[in-house]
Amino acid sequence: MLQGLIDLSGVAFLGTSILLSLFFFAALGVIVGALSRDVRIASTVIGPLGFLAVIPSYAIIFMSSEMMGPALRTAFYILPLTQPVIAAKDLISSTLPPEAPLYLAASLLFTLGLLWLTSKVFAFESLARLQRSFEAFAERLSRRKHSTA
Repeated sequence: MLQGLIDLSGVAFLGTSILLSLFFFAALGVIVGALSRDVRIASTVIGPLGFLAVIPSYAIIFMSSEMMGPALRTAFYILPLTQPVIAAKDLISSTLPPEAPLYLAASLLFTLGLLWLTSKVFAFESLARLQRSFEAFAERLSRRKHSTA
């Protein structure tokens, strides 16, 4: 029934886009979970982050492609939060742009860049934590040395 309306390459693009979006949301969840001390803090942070996907998605749904302009349209295609929404809209209302595979690659690079940046932040945090532990250990040794002397 839909075979004449939607081409299979568009469906494959949409499926890949959804998978990349899920990968991005999972990475975001790992980041928030690692930075939070407990579940309440994580859920407090995740709530407003959800609006980063919802509000632009509403803009995509109700805006025509001509109103968006090329820069905003490209940003919506590159961001993993909004890519499935704009791809689904373009797939149903017209056709996907010819540069769609590049948008998938840019979305994947955006997600991997976020993970790389997070790993660097966690490396600094781990380093600072180790330094504080080492300083506390050194201070305890220093006190023992002075107390025995």
